[in-house]
Amino acid sequence: MSAPNRSAPGSDAHAGFRAAVWAQCFGVQPQLALVRGLGLLYLRALGLSASSIVALLSASFLVRGLLSIPAGYWADRAGKKRLGIAGQLLAIVGFCLLTAAPWVAEGWPVFGATALAIGLFGAGTALFGGGWFALLSPLLPPAFRGRYLGRMRFVRQLAAIGFGAGVALWMSEQTSLTAFQLAFAGLTVCLIIRLLFYRQIPELEVTASPRSGFPAAFREVLAIPGYRSFCLRVLLMFLAVGAVPMVFGLFELEVLGAGDDLVWWLGVAITCGHLAGTLGAGPLVDRVGSHIALASCQAAFILSIALFLARGWGLPATGWLLAASVLFGLARSTLDIGVTSELLARVPRANKALAVSFFGTLTYLGESLAGLLVAVALSQGFLGMLADGAGATRYDAVLMGFVSLLVVSLPLTLLAAPPARRG
Repeated sequence: MSAPNRSAPGSDAHAGFRAAVWAQCFGVQPQLALVRGLGLLYLRALGLSASSIVALLSASFLVRGLLSIPAGYWADRAGKKRLGIAGQLLAIVGFCLLTAAPWVAEGWPVFGATALAIGLFGAGTALFGGGWFALLSPLLPPAFRGRYLGRMRFVRQLAAIGFGAGVALWMSEQTSLTAFQLAFAGLTVCLIIRLLFYRQIPELEVTASPRSGFPAAFREVLAIPGYRSFCLRVLLMFLAVGAVPMVFGLFELEVLGAGDDLVWWLGVAITCGHLAGTLGAGPLVDRVGSHIALASCQAAFILSIALFLARGWGLPATGWLLAASVLFGLARSTLDIGVTSELLARVPRANKALAVSFFGTLTYLGESLAGLLVAVALSQGFLGMLADGAGATRYDAVLMGFVSLLVVSLPLTLLAAPPARRG
């Protein structure tokens, strides 16, 4: 049974939500930088191949996926904040090692040094995320959950754009390795500041340690009405879109021959689209329901990739890529807010962290599997033969596969039953 703290719920919730927003503003920067351009450019500067880069960036999601379920189980028993603090300390160690990778790699293979660093960051992020939404849930009014989540994401994406613009102005066409290290040192400081704000978030639902073991608790989670079908739909969506930004970036580097600064600016364009999307995604979810909002974002993903594939028709290729990047960010904001709002509406208070973590496992595995499949396909080279026959590139072949998956999964989203509203 759960015993929420009712002493001053209004003031506690308001102060806790404000601390959570600030924590996200700083904590989101390392993850976004890693997957939206800066990580790709840094690993390329370290001399890694395209397939190795995709594999390493996907490894973070794979580690998070493997550890999310145990993290959720531990969070329900050891305490959400306690586990979150331990995870953030581990993530800080991982980013310190990633910053020092060029020096560490003098005695190690560079792939091994960066793999260890990214693995530690992924493990720490999994422990932090194991109780994050369960900790956040009692701070959000159920009737306005989408708006509150949208507000949080708007502020954190605004911070991400500020950080991204600052880094982009600092970068050149061929950025030095030292400059990349300074950027990652700044991201490590962001993780430390997030920890300070995180400690100020109250744990309003203090759940007594359940007597049931993991198998019984997991069976209870799977028995939640509509939960399994929801997880399957979300898994397919993240499998279809998780690796798209990396494919965009590799295409810009290897096919267009773009400089580091242009690749990073196009990554910032995704963040700008995400920021714009948060303004409407929260009210959209509250007004029409998460399942309709998710269907609309799937259609937007398809259009975004179509714009990317249409490059060169009338406009310069950079113009098409810019439009595709902004639209992808718009769609991703709706996806993030929609799935989070529906998840919190479906899960009960008992074993909440475990239910949220199992869901998180599927999203991380979807993104990591997408990246690993791309890495294998690029390393084997058969995509090049397939694309040459159609007059395209191997990256176009990857994107067409993702579009096919989005088209197949769209009817599942449209036919899904909406969740009952839950506090």
